[in-house]
Amino acid sequence: MLEHLNRKLLTVLVLGLILRIGAVLLFSGAHFDIDSYLIVANAVQNFQNIYITAPNRYPYFPGWAVFEVGALYLSQYSGVPFDILIRLPGVVADTAIILVLYVIVDRGYGNTLTTPSKASTFHAINPVAIMVIGAHGMFDSIPILSMLLCGLLLFEGNHRTAATILGIGIVIKQVPLLFGLLFLIMCASNKERAEFAFFSALPTGVLSVPFLIVSPLTYLKRTIGFEGGPILGWYRELSLLHNQVPGITLGQLGDQILAAWPVVQSINTPLLIIPLLSSTSYLFYRNRDILDIWTSIAISILVFYTVSAALHPEYLYWIAPFTCLISVNKLWTVIYTAVVFLTGSSWYIWIGQMEIKYMDVLQPIFSIQPELISLYIFAFSNLAFWTLSFVGILLCLHRTQIDGLPLSGLSERICR
Repeated sequence: MLEHLNRKLLTVLVLGLILRIGAVLLFSGAHFDIDSYLIVANAVQNFQNIYITAPNRYPYFPGWAVFEVGALYLSQYSGVPFDILIRLPGVVADTAIILVLYVIVDRGYGNTLTTPSKASTFHAINPVAIMVIGAHGMFDSIPILSMLLCGLLLFEGNHRTAATILGIGIVIKQVPLLFGLLFLIMCASNKERAEFAFFSALPTGVLSVPFLIVSPLTYLKRTIGFEGGPILGWYRELSLLHNQVPGITLGQLGDQILAAWPVVQSINTPLLIIPLLSSTSYLFYRNRDILDIWTSIAISILVFYTVSAALHPEYLYWIAPFTCLISVNKLWTVIYTAVVFLTGSSWYIWIGQMEIKYMDVLQPIFSIQPELISLYIFAFSNLAFWTLSFVGILLCLHRTQIDGLPLSGLSERICR
């Protein structure tokens, strides 16, 4: 990749890094998540089982705990605040994504009309990435980076290394496990698919052994059976309209909807998994020769957004890198990015999950509390987020039907 580090690209990389580091320094990070990182780090430092001693604080496979305890040790010995150090791995990964996007587009490994410079620049200045990774302090950029590198290496014909890198992303957070099934389609034979599955599962399998021996049911419940609350998504939208947005109520229907949350939560996972598996199977059996892997992943993420009743704000980041690799309406891309940013940032203000350091800019405006303003913005942007996610699916499917021909040289590269 070094040959691609021209002056313009270096400028974009530095810009992206500065924006993310600036967000780390300016914002405190989301309180619950930063506190969770510290709780888990202390548990690991004391040789405790994090899935027992830190319930509901660590719903991931064991990989991320390595970063948490590493940040704690560095903080203790260097004096740098923990909340800054724990956000740096995500910042580095998100900056690396800028470079990887450039390489993917530059080598023609995608059906996109954008240029390498535009793709990398768009992600460098994407406010959603800066907000979620830098300000919030989530590390979803690491598993997403593993997905992008996996696809890049599969195009290069190195399926074992691609699978291993994907596996490293999975052991840190389960995102590639949910959407990485699509990469099996790119493998040229059943033997390659079996090898890909083995190597991608290897890191998680190895690190899971101690926990499966000591507390198998607890471990599986925390990692695979974890179910989040309705922070974002269509269920949150209904609850907002019913009893939290002043002047709006759904009446008795709203009461019934809110009371049905346990039922909704129990069927939410099947509602998510079935469309994803169905779309993967459809693409495999009908469109393998004309598959655009990045568009397929984008469709899967948008389906996830549309169907899920319980999204977390960090999930808003997942689609961000892939919008640079798909050929959809440019106006949709810009509007969608803006709406996703408004949804996430207004949620942080409304809930009070994040603070701006060094300055107090959230004073009441004309006697109206910022939390109330952000509630209105969140309510309507959340509805727009859901609607535009569904529209994005239709646009991606429409673009796939229009293209309808094998990408120049890609099928040959995949099957070589």
